[in-house]
Amino acid sequence: GAPLVKALPVNPTDPAVTGPDIFAKLVPMAAHEASSLYSEEKAKLLRDVMAKIEAKNEVLDQFMDSMQLDPDTVDNLEMYNHIPPILMEKCAALSVRPDTVKNLVQSMQVLSGVFTDVEASLKEIRDLLEEDEAEERKLQELLGKVPLPQGSPLPPSPALAEVSKECSKYMEVHEKASFTNTELHKAMNLHIGNLRLLSGPLEQVRAALPSPTLTEDDKQVLQNLKRILAKVQEMRDQRMSLEQQLREMIQKDDITSSLVTTDRSEMKKVFEEHLKKYDQIKVYLEQNLAAQENVLKALTDANVKYAAVRKVLAEVEHKWNTTIQTLVASYEAYEDLMKKSQEGKDFYTDLEGKAAKLLEKARAACQAAEANRQQLLEKEMKKQPPPRPTAPKPTLQMKPQELEAGSLDTSEVPPLGSLVLPEL
Repeated sequence: GAPLVKALPVNPTDPAVTGPDIFAKLVPMAAHEASSLYSEEKAKLLRDVMAKIEAKNEVLDQFMDSMQLDPDTVDNLEMYNHIPPILMEKCAALSVRPDTVKNLVQSMQVLSGVFTDVEASLKEIRDLLEEDEAEERKLQELLGKVPLPQGSPLPPSPALAEVSKECSKYMEVHEKASFTNTELHKAMNLHIGNLRLLSGPLEQVRAALPSPTLTEDDKQVLQNLKRILAKVQEMRDQRMSLEQQLREMIQKDDITSSLVTTDRSEMKKVFEEHLKKYDQIKVYLEQNLAAQENVLKALTDANVKYAAVRKVLAEVEHKWNTTIQTLVASYEAYEDLMKKSQEGKDFYTDLEGKAAKLLEKARAACQAAEANRQQLLEKEMKKQPPPRPTAPKPTLQMKPQELEAGSLDTSEVPPLGSLVLPEL
């Protein structure tokens, strides 16, 4: 019979019939092995290049560390053209308190006045006590008592003993506080000028800050050093860029597809051909590494010339930093000075009141002691017997011989006729 179905030819490799070939991406094992060998060649190339780069980088780093040349700070001249922000803050803070210096000076003047009053009161008390002791010694000597050795204090009256004890206590406190007061005045004198400066115009503040003075030759030396340091940084950057390019090229370099159709005997030749693509970047790297020696030699020469300039800049920078720290410290010391000044005034005001009371007490005690001495003296005088009366001595008459021998003036002798002779 006639066939009911007509057979159609089938192509087993037709994707429309069998679908996508699941083995299409499969690579022969030989191609994989060849690709691994090529990867090893690339890795070897990278290791060789990196060994050279790392060796040069190590030399460069050691050299730059020994030079201690920071490209960012080797030229710090711009720093001296402006007032530092921290100092600007202090100036701004003082500008809204224009009486800062005036208040500090007045506070210290008041403290000095109270201090002087206390010292004067204590000195007067000491003088009164010494004067009283001297009067007491005189009285003891007048009364015939055996005097104490010179320098040995006489036992004072109870009132004066109490005054002396309190005076000694106040003197001890005053001496201790006197040291603190002296230090406080020294601190004020140290900071007052800086506070005046910070309170003044900014132009004066800027003029007070140190700044370097360089000759034209110094500036030329500095510019040459900066130029060579820029070359060093350019060399570093170029080296890093070439290294990164090399790594990216090696990572993207995949010749597996071309190795599938390559005969095993041709593999080495194929590797060499593909590795030639790295020759250009290797040349650039070699040139970069070779230039390092010349750059470092030029940097060495420039650094020798820079030594004198560097010393000047270092000294000025140290003075600059010290001046700024001193000015900031003076600002920060203001509140502390005002606080201690007020504490000193309170302390000496209290001590001055006590010293004034003690002075009145000393005066009263000395007056009482003097009155007591007068009473003792009067009482002692009454005990003594009155003086024995003595007759006046007769006037001696001169004998005639003495008259004749005397050198009398004949004009004063009356004539013989005027003398009345006694009757016989």
